[in-house]
Amino acid sequence: LRRASDFVSMLERVFEGTGGPDMNPQIRKLGVELDNKTLEASGLAGEAQKLKASLRQQDEMIEEKQSRIRALEARNAVLE
Repeated sequence: LRRASDFVSMLERVFEGTGGPDMNPQIRKLGVELDNKTLEASGLAGEAQKLKASLRQQDEMIEEKQSRIRALEARNAVLE
């Protein structure tokens, strides 16, 4: 996305003063849309990181509980 933003900036420089009065506003609008998408993507990436961390934590808790169950089963087998 950063490369796309750089590309839009380059287009603004290339077409500045050319292509008639409609060219620059269209490119600027594209740049604003791209900036909004970039912000949205970075927000989604942050949410994904939080979800990954939560899943990792849940996996660790599950492994710990499974370990406890195995220990209790082994102790139960000895008692029988």
